[in-house]
Amino acid sequence: MSNHDTQTSYDKVPYRSAPFPQTHPSRIGAIAQLFELDINIQDGFRLLELGCASGGNIIPLAQQYPQAHFVGIDASKVQIDLGNKVVKQTKLSNIDLLNTGIEDFASDVPFDFIICHGVYSWVPAHVQEAILRICQDNLSPQGLAYISYNTFPGWKMRGTIRDIMRYRSRSFETHEDQLGQARTFLEFLTKSLGEENSPYALMLRRELEAISKSDDYYLHHEHLEDTNQPVYFHEFMKQAQQFQMEYVCEADFGSSYIEKLPDNIKSMLVSVSHDRIELEQYLDFLRNRTFRQTILCHSSRKPTRQPQIDSLNRLYVSSNAIPEKQNYDYRSQDELLFRRRDARLKTTDPLVKVAFSILEKRWPQRVPFKELASVSRSIIHDRPIPIDNEFMTGETQRFAKTILDCFSSSLVDLHSDQSLCDSFPSDTPLAKPLQIQQANQSAMVTTLIHTEFQMDEFQRQLIQLCDGTKDRDQIVTAMVQLLENGKLTIYGNQGNKLEPSEDISETLKTYVNRTIDGLWKNGLLSSSK
Repeated sequence: MSNHDTQTSYDKVPYRSAPFPQTHPSRIGAIAQLFELDINIQDGFRLLELGCASGGNIIPLAQQYPQAHFVGIDASKVQIDLGNKVVKQTKLSNIDLLNTGIEDFASDVPFDFIICHGVYSWVPAHVQEAILRICQDNLSPQGLAYISYNTFPGWKMRGTIRDIMRYRSRSFETHEDQLGQARTFLEFLTKSLGEENSPYALMLRRELEAISKSDDYYLHHEHLEDTNQPVYFHEFMKQAQQFQMEYVCEADFGSSYIEKLPDNIKSMLVSVSHDRIELEQYLDFLRNRTFRQTILCHSSRKPTRQPQIDSLNRLYVSSNAIPEKQNYDYRSQDELLFRRRDARLKTTDPLVKVAFSILEKRWPQRVPFKELASVSRSIIHDRPIPIDNEFMTGETQRFAKTILDCFSSSLVDLHSDQSLCDSFPSDTPLAKPLQIQQANQSAMVTTLIHTEFQMDEFQRQLIQLCDGTKDRDQIVTAMVQLLENGKLTIYGNQGNKLEPSEDISETLKTYVNRTIDGLWKNGLLSSSK
């Protein structure tokens, strides 16, 4: 009996399907290019996702690349049906979501990208082999595969938490009771340790903090499933090499980037490592890694051992990092801090300051690295400086090294192609069908930069009016009508409920303009149909 002939646990407890930015072909392609691998990111590429759930990751990609073709498979009929409903509503014709088990999948046409996120560690060994066999047989000669999985040594301690939760929940029937009992008992164990600071106590507190923030569907499939088998990285690669697959890098680029390690640690790791596999395994021991997101290619291809700075000349850069203070003198040698989420960069380099200013102004647009370097240098030197085409100058080499360091800490993103987003809001803002459909049904909407954005009710109503035919004044008029009809409730800055009145249009105009600009900056509006 095939996997999809029986009801799966994902039919009973569907996994919330969402975009995974690290699986985006433009990011995977950019990382591969850093290791001097040519890739196919043109409109005609083909992408396969194994274990696609309801298509939350693959459907937005199909919308972004209308000339490409996408196939997603999953053994859960419930999830596939949900995904196909979205495909039908958004009228996408370049994607197929199939209720097919991984072992049953077959295709006569190769794929340029194969994505398998959150599956490998959670399936039996024979399905793991099927995943790698599909990569071997169905990946195009220049194709790239992405596989994520849990790893040792980090899961040695985390596995204890899983064992505790499974033991406590073993005699309960419903997943609600199982999760409730597991959460409660883990909390009891943690509190019973009091102020103890042993490694075990510290681990329990850390895991409880993480678990308390996790959704039920995640905990059910991560900790209570029958199968969750972490592996050491070298074990995974030994199996991958049996299917003629070669290691490229991690989609989480910074986790494999050793250039920012202290010199003594870096030199020791390099001296004891015969190859990249050993080096990566020692890094896992050093960092107690729990999870990997590995990019593979066919063994006939030979990626470089280290990322190549010159490869940035073929890539695009984006960032919305902000400086700690505005109106700074970028020509000064004063230290300036830039922040983006948890990433930080302190720099005195005028060239870097200018570059981040350009990226912030043009966000969410992606800027070709060559253009970014040329424009930044031209501003600093107050004269036109041509783009480096054949080679990099010393100044550009240093700048490129900084950009690569920033990519390793997620202060910037690297891409292999341009995005759907432009650098300024249109007078007739346009939202894509998927974003309109999602906003109509939920507060969580996938952006054009392949992230999730949580909308308030005003944003949800407004984006559904952004069809590319209405200017801002017409959108204001439509929002006033929603307010008058009782379909929209708005509260002012003082917490007062706004009522329809003669001057409400001016108030709403301010809200609408600010909201459109915000949606644009968050990658929710497109520059073209």
